[in-house]
Amino acid sequence: MRALHDLKAMVDEHPDFTAAPSAPFFRDYFLQYLDVEKYPIALRDVAVVEPYLDAVANCTVDGCVVGREVVHWPITDELRFDDQDAKFDCILSPSSEPEDVQRRMREVYDGVMSRMLQFGFNHGFTNIEVFKMRDGQLRLCEVNARGSKLLQAIYKASHSNVNQDWVYLSAGRGVRPVGPTETGRYGMGYPVRFGALDKPGNLVDFNQVEKLKSQDPDVTFSLYLVEGPDDDVTSFAGSAGNCFLFVHTYGGSREAVINKLVDVLQLIVKRPELLTYPVHYGM
Repeated sequence: MRALHDLKAMVDEHPDFTAAPSAPFFRDYFLQYLDVEKYPIALRDVAVVEPYLDAVANCTVDGCVVGREVVHWPITDELRFDDQDAKFDCILSPSSEPEDVQRRMREVYDGVMSRMLQFGFNHGFTNIEVFKMRDGQLRLCEVNARGSKLLQAIYKASHSNVNQDWVYLSAGRGVRPVGPTETGRYGMGYPVRFGALDKPGNLVDFNQVEKLKSQDPDVTFSLYLVEGPDDDVTSFAGSAGNCFLFVHTYGGSREAVINKLVDVLQLIVKRPELLTYPVHYGM
């Protein structure tokens, strides 16, 4: 209910706000390719309500299929933010879950992939998100039949043999990739989300971003849906806030990458009180 209330408040404050920027495309797509008289709900505003899962951990299990054989890639963790409805955000690699839990998560992954193979999936990536519940059970959350640039950006520190582009280009030739191996380093990816709409330059110091790009090899940045500080932002990218920048940090331990992220955010974020997912030392 809080998410729906926040959405209504955003629309009231910003008349140009679009909750679903892709909605006009899909409406035209359905009108052209779908029998909307048989499936009228396709053109209506719909809210999907699901049971809330109070999980203690959320992990992404990655892998690919080449020649109809599954190759396991890394498992990554997400940080938990107990004061948020959507408790999990920010990814870390490698996972800190116990080996037996990671083994069970890969068993879930293999079960999903066996079904996808039955329907013809081949030569591509798929990652799944898995909740670990308080009683230790695993619950499947998402299935994403694609590679991930965000995951790739942190793998480059934590693992070797993790070039998604190479796998895509070679898979069609039947070249099976070597499985990833841990390097002993850690990588972290953080979507910088704000609970307000504003020009990017009013929320983030882009001069500091450029300075860190040139001075700190353990930090990288990527813009999302905007090109610079003066762009107009009229919609949220996703449901957890206004996100137009990703920060990636690298280091020799889980603690090091989290501390590096905190240091970076203190330098670049102009309105820290608006961060949807504030981070702190010792998380």
